[in-house]
Amino acid sequence: MKNALRALMFVLVACQPTRELPVEPPIPITLGLQLGATQLTAPNTIRIEVSTNSAKPLVTELLENQKVIHRWEIPPYTHNRLLDQAGMYSYVARTEVVGKTILSPSKNLEVLAAPDLEAPRVTLTLDRTNIIAPQDLQIRVEATDNKSVTQVQLLENDTIIQQWSAAPFTLTKRFTNSGSFKYKAIAIDAAGNTTTSPLQTLTVEAAPNPSTAVSFVSSSPVIDANAISSLNLATPVGVQEQDVLIAILCINATASNTVTPPSGWLLEAGYPLVENAAAIKSVWIFSKYVNNNQSNQNQFQLNQASNARAIILAYRGVQRIREAHTIQNAASPVVAPAVDTIKDAMVLRILTLSPVNHLRRVEDTSNLSIRYDSGATTNLTLLLADQIQSNTGSSGTRGFIVKDDFNRVFIESFTAVTLALEP
Repeated sequence: MKNALRALMFVLVACQPTRELPVEPPIPITLGLQLGATQLTAPNTIRIEVSTNSAKPLVTELLENQKVIHRWEIPPYTHNRLLDQAGMYSYVARTEVVGKTILSPSKNLEVLAAPDLEAPRVTLTLDRTNIIAPQDLQIRVEATDNKSVTQVQLLENDTIIQQWSAAPFTLTKRFTNSGSFKYKAIAIDAAGNTTTSPLQTLTVEAAPNPSTAVSFVSSSPVIDANAISSLNLATPVGVQEQDVLIAILCINATASNTVTPPSGWLLEAGYPLVENAAAIKSVWIFSKYVNNNQSNQNQFQLNQASNARAIILAYRGVQRIREAHTIQNAASPVVAPAVDTIKDAMVLRILTLSPVNHLRRVEDTSNLSIRYDSGATTNLTLLLADQIQSNTGSSGTRGFIVKDDFNRVFIESFTAVTLALEP
């Protein structure tokens, strides 16, 4: 009986329907991203770590500002990123699982520019360190920086007299009073770094007594050469600081000519010599004040090989130069122009004539001190003569008769320049 009951129960249990156990849904794959910092200063390295809940290796990419910068095939998902540029950076990790893109939360990083610790470089230059009032002087400042110079200050006796925000940093100042003036420049960059130039001292002497006349010192040896492209003129002997040098160059070339003077020389006049001929003639006049480092040689460069005659005259007590010129073709007498000037000025007449095949003699030079008379036969004729102005006003014109060796009057092409060297 018991066995029969057991068999019946087995059949009943076997006939019961099977019940399935519930299946849990799969856990979604996620990515995490961690930055070693949220802000740093360039150049610097940031450590980036990516984490995942996947037990299997994932092909994972790291994006910086939407561009892939690294890729992993297996863990660990870490990367050291060198950043040398300032800016904002956004990072995100990306992978694909069964065709689905999975992204980590994005993280932002701010990279600050490295502090600018380099100071600017600055120099200050005075045209001269000793002048006589009244006189103009140029002050030049050179300032550079690894980034940018935002301001340059010029100080006179520790007082700011000029400020610039952009180059050129130059100032021309007129001095009317005597005294000692100390100058320095301060350059400032965008980061606030500053540099001060070495101190420069200017001594301004009182103007001499106006009744003191200008005086002639000496002249250099004359250069008279053919087919020359460089004129090396000696500094006249006996010159002192603040004496003025007057260089006169007469050029005879076959094409338009130019002259480049040595450093510190100023162009007073540059004129053609009028003549109906293939050659082109010109006269060039330069000036320079003697300083304490005056060179013994002064090299003038010509733009082409030319025939030339040149000389330097030295005068003392000159504060200002006035100029007038005349250019004429085929005239007689040869006339040097008038110039308005002051009493005791030195009036220098510069007369240049065209090249000729006969001796030329310039007459009517009474009351003039002849500083040079070329009497040239194959090159440019050059006459330099001066005299002291006896009163304030016009110097008046001065006529010269030009004759040949047969005492015949010639009608000549000429350029005449009158310089007033004022005390």
